[in-house]
Amino acid sequence: MLTMLPIIGWSQSLISTGDDTVYVLPGTAVSSVSGVALNGTGNNYFSLSYGTDLYDVSPASKRVLMGNPFAAYEVRNVGSTAIANFYMDINYLSQKPLADLSIQNANTTGNYKVNLKQVTHVGYNDIPVEWTISRSGANALDMHNLIFKWGDELEITQIPVKRLYVYNDISGLWEQLPTGNTMVDEISNTLIYSGYQGDLTAKKFMIAQADPVIDLTGSLDTLTWCAGYTSAIQSFLLEANNIIDDVTVYAPSNFEISLIPQGPFADSLVLSPVANNVGPVVIYIRISAVATASGTFDIIAAYDDVFYSLLTDSLEIVSTDDLELPTITAPADITVAGDGNCEATGVALGSAVADDNCELASVVNDAPATFPLGATTVTWTATDAAGNMATATQLVTVVDTISPVISGVPADITVSNDL
Repeated sequence: MLTMLPIIGWSQSLISTGDDTVYVLPGTAVSSVSGVALNGTGNNYFSLSYGTDLYDVSPASKRVLMGNPFAAYEVRNVGSTAIANFYMDINYLSQKPLADLSIQNANTTGNYKVNLKQVTHVGYNDIPVEWTISRSGANALDMHNLIFKWGDELEITQIPVKRLYVYNDISGLWEQLPTGNTMVDEISNTLIYSGYQGDLTAKKFMIAQADPVIDLTGSLDTLTWCAGYTSAIQSFLLEANNIIDDVTVYAPSNFEISLIPQGPFADSLVLSPVANNVGPVVIYIRISAVATASGTFDIIAAYDDVFYSLLTDSLEIVSTDDLELPTITAPADITVAGDGNCEATGVALGSAVADDNCELASVVNDAPATFPLGATTVTWTATDAAGNMATATQLVTVVDTISPVISGVPADITVSNDL
């Protein structure tokens, strides 16, 4: 261990390549011509008390080169609300870009240790650096504000929609932290995460393009398919976040969609993001007039990201054949006079009143051309386009209103009595 006493410096750079510990006592003034380099493969360790800094002595640097992923840079005795600044560089493609970290402590006084590793995280469009933070006496309720800053060399092509990720040791997965706590300054290459709550015990962080999210939601009722006609209209919601290109919504076969209930309706809709988000947007859907079948179908929303490839979400919609019977009311019962043949022809029956949830195909009756004397039941039948039928009856009564005719009556006669 190398313990630094007050007003101590070195004229050349301090380079550690082994398991060295450099422990700087409080109140010590430390300066170096070329800064500090923690290289090699050992667990080398550089520890400063809060308030101690590396002097800028031309051409000196306040920075610490974290050339070894096992090396640790510590700031001790960081009080509540105080900010521990870690001015760090890292070896990357024969360059030494900065990879700074500032930690604002919102807890009791503690010591903070940082490890820095150059690594490209497979499956992520990332800044190829991993910051590992450890706090003495850490617990799950600790709160911190974290500020990350990186050099242009680490982001040759700008990464869109950057977010902070933390590694979950239990699941073995990187988890994106909430967007609402995140602020990114693309000009200064800075990400600020406010209000991180958690146990900072060897906690790993990285910065990468946010996971795109698309979500279709809605409770859609079953629609009745009426061949040749559009159905009633329903609606659902689309929301997309952390996207950099258009989202396309596809209506399933036999359906059509629109952004307004009056239409126009189409097979698909293309929605462009505003500030990397879409919606929530209300989308209207109905069965098309040219539909050929009923069944269970999926509405699809698709987003094709340059880095994360194709992302989709679906929402189910169901249509059924028309099984509903039409309604029909027969004309009122009627009574008509028979003709000289005791029958009636050309009877005006009136009109039945019929309706259907889809479309009526026909309304007919079985009335005879000639009604006999007496009561005859006429059955009216309504049939819809799906072949569903309903009936109603009408009673037609023919009555004889013609008096009988008597002929050949004998002549009047006079007769006497027998007395």
